Amino acid sequence: MKRILIHAVLANVLYSDGFMMPPCSQLIAPKPFPDVPITSKKSKHQMSSGGDNEGMILADDEPLSSKFQRAVVLQRAGDYSSALEEYETFVKAAKSCDVSPEKYAEVHVNMGAVYMRLGKRKEAKINFEVALKYRKIGNAHVNLALLTLAEGQKSVNPTDGINALKEAEDHCRIAVDLNDDIHSFQRASTLLVDIGKMLAQVNGR
Repeated sequence: MKRILIHAVLANVLYSDGFMMPPCSQLIAPKPFPDVPITSKKSKHQMSSGGDNEGMILADDEPLSSKFQRAVVLQRAGDYSSALEEYETFVKAAKSCDVSPEKYAEVHVNMGAVYMRLGKRKEAKINFEVALKYRKIGNAHVNLALLTLAEGQKSVNPTDGINALKEAEDHCRIAVDLNDDIHSFQRASTLLVDIGKMLAQVNGR
């Protein structure tokens, strides 16, 4: 009976009008890249000497920012597989240019959101955690909260469901405290209210 209650509680948090809550996937851009010439061991990466590309890191004669923008366009268009390929190309290019991962932690958040759209929760979780390894980002915490709730709903153990609610609550509190973007703050705040009600219901209060 308790297992049924936990599953119902998690479903109430995860679902709205019969549809699973989408990932907190507003697209966010990486921090500005350092404006210094960089040469990769694999291929030359140099700075433009003038024009619109001045001060931008180039990878194979294309600014990294262009690679990112192309991925964003594809993600917004719903072409998630192609967007993922572009994000992966971006990350490889950034690494070959020796750009600090802290500068593009948000790219991993976007990749995680794409993986969630593709139903690949394991890969999504890995990318959100990678992003948080390099920098605290509210969006990543909110998405980890959603993933935790989804995993808790799958478990047959009621204790796992309760732990999922508590872990998701922790992620949401961090996102609210960070308050680094309005969308993540609002989603985390809403989830906190819902999770609080559900925990009270489970505890019989």
